[in-house]
Parts: sequence; C-alpha cells; structure tokens
Amino acid sequence: MNGGAAQRAVADAFAARLAPDLAEMRERKLSLHQMAAELTANGKDTPRGGKWTATSVRNVLARSVQLMLGNRRRDDAGQVEPAHY
Repeated sequence: MNGGAAQRAVADAFAARLAPDLAEMRERKLSLHQMAAELTANGKDTPRGGKWTATSVRNVLARSVQLMLGNRRRDDAGQVEPAHY
C-alpha cells in the first residue's frame, strides 16, 4: 500500500469510528458548528489532534456517508472526489 492509499485507509477508519456519533448529532439536527463544539467538549480528537471546526466535521461526515453508501468516486488521478450535497 502506497502512502496515499495508507493515508486514505486511516481517514476511512477514523470516519467509520466517528460515524455513529455524527449520525446521532444529525438526528438532533445540530449544525456543523454545534457538532464541532460538542466533539471538542467531549474530548474527541480530530485526526491530527486539533480543534474541531465546521469544515472538519463536514469533511469527516462526507467521508463517512460515502463509506456507508459505497460510492467513493475517484478522479483520473485516483483522488477521491468531494461529495456534493
């Protein structure tokens, strides 16, 4: 597994672990900002150990949705295309 594939595998595993928490927050209709605040308050680390932001929540949420749906499209360079909601 090359570096890019290994990095994607780590990111996929992280998103899969966080998916139940994110799904529960979505059920409560929390905004991305509220989700970020709750994850930070609950001591959940970001993949790099930083503070949660709405953007980081959106990115992990998009990855977890793509994993659940199994529709991870890749562009010509093999990179995963961002989800468009």
